[in-house]
Amino acid sequence: MAPQWLERGDATTSGVGDYEASDHSRRHGNLLRVGRVAEADYPKGLIRVAIEEDEESGEALLLTDWIPWLTQRAGKDRFWWAPEVGEAVVVMAPSGEISQGFAMPGAFSTDYPQIEDKETIQKTQFEDDSIIQYDREAHEYKIDLTAAQGRIVILVQEAQVEAQGDVNVTAEGNVTVTASRIDLNP
Repeated sequence: MAPQWLERGDATTSGVGDYEASDHSRRHGNLLRVGRVAEADYPKGLIRVAIEEDEESGEALLLTDWIPWLTQRAGKDRFWWAPEVGEAVVVMAPSGEISQGFAMPGAFSTDYPQIEDKETIQKTQFEDDSIIQYDREAHEYKIDLTAAQGRIVILVQEAQVEAQGDVNVTAEGNVTVTASRIDLNP
């Protein structure tokens, strides 16, 4: 079937002809598009997004140019958490020009579903099952690296730990304290 072009005229298109109407329609459709990260150039902070994929082969039918992704902060204080290949993103394109767009990562999908079901929990779960979590209802902050057999390293000039209740230290292995002087109950 041949395409139906809009005739230029105030009555039908407010003076907008077929080219202008097609361009307007394309731009409008490109303001927000959902896709998956297809490629990443982490040193440059850019990704390419497959917006449309062939259902059978999974091959990208529409691939963006290299575009940046949104982050929490990108000024004097900066935050880095790169979207990964295969992750669902939303491409936002001002004026509908995808080449000028940027990606917003973090859309849950069937491949990567949500990891929690309570609104009072803020949780980050890494691929190796390490967890950083705060539960504001239970007032508990938890860092769990046991699944990855990880370790925590904190480097500071000076440290102070204050507890209004008991402090318990439990280790299945040895506890080593190295200092020029150790005062207990001074």
